[in-house]
Amino acid sequence: MFESVKQVVTDWRNQREYIATVRTLPTQDEIFLPTERLSPRQRLDGIRRVSAIYDQLDTVYRDKLRALREQYKGTKRCFVIGNGPSLNRTDLSVLKDEVTFAVNGFFLKTRDLDWLPTFYVVEDHLVAEDRCEWINAFEGPTKLFPAYLGYCLDEADDTIFFNHQGRVSFPHGFDFSTDAAEITYTGCTVTFTSLQLAAYLGFEEIYLIGVDASYDIPKDAQNSTAYKVGVLDMKSDDPNHFNPDYFGKGFRWHDPQVDQMLGAYEEAKRITDDLGQTIYNATVGGMLEVFPRRDYVDLFDDVKSPEEMDALDAEAEEADAESAADEAFAEQAPRLLVFDITRCGDGTATGEVKANLLAGWPSDRLLQVYNHNGREVGLADGLDPDTGRQASAEEVRRAIAAFRPDLILYRPVPDVPHLHAVAMESIDRYRVPLVTWIMDDWPSRVKNDDPAQYEILDADFCELLDQSAMRLSICDAMSEAFEARYGHSFQAFANGIDPTEWPRPRTRPPGPLTIRHVGSLADNMRAASVLQVAEAVEQLAEEGLPVRFEIKTRAGWANKVGRYFNVFGHTRLITDEMSAAEYREWLRDCDVSLVAYNFDGESLDYVRYSMANKLPECLASGTVVFAFGPRGIATMDYIAESDAAVVVDENDIEAVKSALRDLADDPFLRFDYAERAQSVAFSRHRLANLRQGLREVMLTAASSATRPMPREIMAEVDEKAVLDKLLAGDSRDVVSIAGRDEALGYLQKRAGEAQMPAGVIVGGGHANPLGREDVKALRDAFADAGYAVYLSEWHPQEGARPAAWRQVHEAVHGMPGMLEASGTVRLLAFAGDPGLKAVETAFASQLRFAQERMLYSVAPPKPRPATSTVAPVRTRRTTSAPAVWDDSSAGTRLYDAWYRLTDRVFAFIGWLREAMRIYPAPFMIMGAVLLVPLIAAFIPAFEPYGGVLLLSALLLFLAGLGGLAAFFYGRRMAALPSGFDSALNTVRSKFKR
Repeated sequence: MFESVKQVVTDWRNQREYIATVRTLPTQDEIFLPTERLSPRQRLDGIRRVSAIYDQLDTVYRDKLRALREQYKGTKRCFVIGNGPSLNRTDLSVLKDEVTFAVNGFFLKTRDLDWLPTFYVVEDHLVAEDRCEWINAFEGPTKLFPAYLGYCLDEADDTIFFNHQGRVSFPHGFDFSTDAAEITYTGCTVTFTSLQLAAYLGFEEIYLIGVDASYDIPKDAQNSTAYKVGVLDMKSDDPNHFNPDYFGKGFRWHDPQVDQMLGAYEEAKRITDDLGQTIYNATVGGMLEVFPRRDYVDLFDDVKSPEEMDALDAEAEEADAESAADEAFAEQAPRLLVFDITRCGDGTATGEVKANLLAGWPSDRLLQVYNHNGREVGLADGLDPDTGRQASAEEVRRAIAAFRPDLILYRPVPDVPHLHAVAMESIDRYRVPLVTWIMDDWPSRVKNDDPAQYEILDADFCELLDQSAMRLSICDAMSEAFEARYGHSFQAFANGIDPTEWPRPRTRPPGPLTIRHVGSLADNMRAASVLQVAEAVEQLAEEGLPVRFEIKTRAGWANKVGRYFNVFGHTRLITDEMSAAEYREWLRDCDVSLVAYNFDGESLDYVRYSMANKLPECLASGTVVFAFGPRGIATMDYIAESDAAVVVDENDIEAVKSALRDLADDPFLRFDYAERAQSVAFSRHRLANLRQGLREVMLTAASSATRPMPREIMAEVDEKAVLDKLLAGDSRDVVSIAGRDEALGYLQKRAGEAQMPAGVIVGGGHANPLGREDVKALRDAFADAGYAVYLSEWHPQEGARPAAWRQVHEAVHGMPGMLEASGTVRLLAFAGDPGLKAVETAFASQLRFAQERMLYSVAPPKPRPATSTVAPVRTRRTTSAPAVWDDSSAGTRLYDAWYRLTDRVFAFIGWLREAMRIYPAPFMIMGAVLLVPLIAAFIPAFEPYGGVLLLSALLLFLAGLGGLAAFFYGRRMAALPSGFDSALNTVRSKFKR
């Protein structure tokens, strides 16, 4: 009790001292004093500090203010920054080297800037109390605070306290001080205080920005009238300032009295006009009309407009949404196994497309298998290019087994048999959902150039399409054409752009019309048309038009076709490597971006359904897109339809010259085309949207059913092992029952028991699987007993061949329609439903194969069904022989024999070359053995035996060659390295024709 009395006495003395100290201050109104949120002890300590600061105004702080006035004498203008919503539409980056006054919660905005304000002002005790930690920690600007805020704001070297008091003319008028070192007056807004400080420092022009002078008080804000000015205690986000956290939930602020603010501003205008200083309102929009307005954009040379700031703000919101989408996707992304000739991000067009569209895929859920150095297989983890490495076939198998894919993405292409074999082997083995992607019409090209390769790849390609859950193309035109050709639907996905990386179009200074092209110079795609543009540029230059043409391509293309372009004086080939940022700037820094395709029939057939990977970048670059090529090509038709480019679709150099001359003569025309092109790029080719679309496709595919196992793979599975894996944590039994009658009897016998088995397998051994007629009764009986029922499907018996496992199905909705007519099943019943996905995963982990596919580099791929049996609807395969051709004629038989012979010879040459690379030692030994008789035949001592020695050498050579040939055809090693294989196929096809 004594302690309680003692505490009461102490509190009474503290309160008496607090009141006595307040009475000595010039600021005794409640709006200048500590609030009840502080403890009595904190209020007393704080008011003591305030009293001490007032005592130092004359000795310390007034001199500091006068020194600032001397420092900024002669500085013409400054900016007073309010914190209204319009600040988000104001390009603050241009204020970096200006004198600025920031107020209250502006420190929330500095996180987005690369500069700090010159001065920082706070006058409201609610703001100071609620944000004191942030304010005290805010370093950089000179802080200007009223002396009465010393109770919660720290004294420091960067802080100047000044004498700020209530207005003398209250309540009917306002006072604007002309000597802030002596005194300033309140005016219902901190910007009024800042205007007095700015006027005192001598700035001739004072610009207000972010002063909207309009407020919308949230309905859930709690209004208190504890003293003369209302206090708002926020319960939700703040809609009245640039940041919703400014006066967000839990923060207090004074009820804004807009009419009082306007009265104060009128007094500020009157006084500054008399002083020869001018206050301008440069706020974007808003309701403040007291001061003359100036357009903020007109005050600077290079400043973004409010519309551009809106666009940037929208992009920032999209970036935040994309980041949130990435986080959400990371939790549900399937484990994706990718087979493709190119590695993501390897600099090739297709590699960059995949890198862009697969960006954000968790690295631990993405495994790439790709073509390494033309003849080997490579592995890469995630999208990190540094993880790429060469791998043997066995290393690839082990990596895929450890990865355990949920989904396979395969882009089949010709001329890489080693990669194709690995992909098809894995697709056979892992029956997870499959997505097939095609980016150009290689089937048409290979059909003409290499019929032998086409026969193999076309059958595989058709099987891939049949098995795919989703099929992807590069453009809508390809989707439509391939659907008509193959009888399956396709979804188009092509390259995209990030709008934040491409600034708005800009006007270029006077100079030569600069045309730029980026890409390959393949003779079956665009080389001829690009060359024709170079000729047009040369003729225009000779006619006096300032023009130049630059072509960025790979060194290989420059070496191949450079001699055709080097004859021109105004065309230059560029092979320098550029970073992504350097490339974008290079593409932007021109007048015209060229997209070109050849007019010949061979090129047209090859690129008819292609979509240029660089097109979105050209459209986004802010330059004129100039398209030169025939209609009927998907890219050319798309560009013409967009109405955002100059299109020349006739093979006429004069038409090219006329179009380029029009562009050179009219900068407004160029700017108009550039804006239209960028609008198309931003609306149709936004990478975030394309990436999200592809993710949705992949998630849909991953959720589809597993693919049935082909009969020839001879897969087997132990259903007991599957149930043991799924029910590992269940102590109850797993029961195997031989047939239908036994199972029904078992259920009847145990009906009503408290503890039934955790799992039941019905159908025993290869010799006793269930037939379709048994399943319905069993399924209904087990369902009535509370079990979830699945069917493990097996292929039909074929003579003496054992059955092979095919697929697992959920059986709750009746017999699966995909069961073969003569197929058989085993029934699996679970007391607790694990779900189809878990059952499929368990089956995949327990699969065993009686026959593995041999890699193509060791043996040809396993026989695949004839095309007609894979898809009987495909009409494109009906290729009847000409009526004049007699299959039984001697000429036909001779041609067929010659065709088969040359085919084998070329295959043998390819194998021999590869064998010499892999096993050089035997060939070196054989060569040394051959050299001995050859050298001896020319030595004088052995001259009588020269003919015999030469004959011996010839016989040895023929014997070795014959042995190698026998070994080759015995092992059927028909695979070739991709680079040599492609060249050899071309020679072979031409030779046969």
